[in-house]
Amino acid sequence: MGMNKVSIIGFGRFGNLLYELLQKGFEVDVFDIDSNNETESVRFVSLEDVLKNDTIFLAVPIRDFEELKNNHHIKFVPCHPIAGLEKSGPEYGFAELFENRWCILTPSKKANDKDIRLLETFWKKIGSKVDIMDAKQHDYILS
Repeated sequence: MGMNKVSIIGFGRFGNLLYELLQKGFEVDVFDIDSNNETESVRFVSLEDVLKNDTIFLAVPIRDFEELKNNHHIKFVPCHPIAGLEKSGPEYGFAELFENRWCILTPSKKANDKDIRLLETFWKKIGSKVDIMDAKQHDYILS
């Protein structure tokens, strides 16, 4: 995938699952605002250290994305995995969660094809079916 070290911001159910999947092939730095989510087996670092990596997975509630998507330095490629349980927290993430489930990519205008293909490959490698569409189409279909 062209990267050795990645970051995850947020360590709830989705962040924990991403960590479980990514740590098999990458060095993973994690930041979470809730220190109750920290475990000894995960490398938790400061937000400043997480932001040093080129590839950062945001595993935070959608309400927290607005500020980030308006940052002109970020090539933002939102991904919406259509999978999961109705429960949250790190203990509810498991490796098979995304198998044969859809993940919708809704790239921003700043995203380039390389970044989009990298994420498409990532989701497919963990067993997801992938579709790429603009945010309006995504919202219309899922509303």
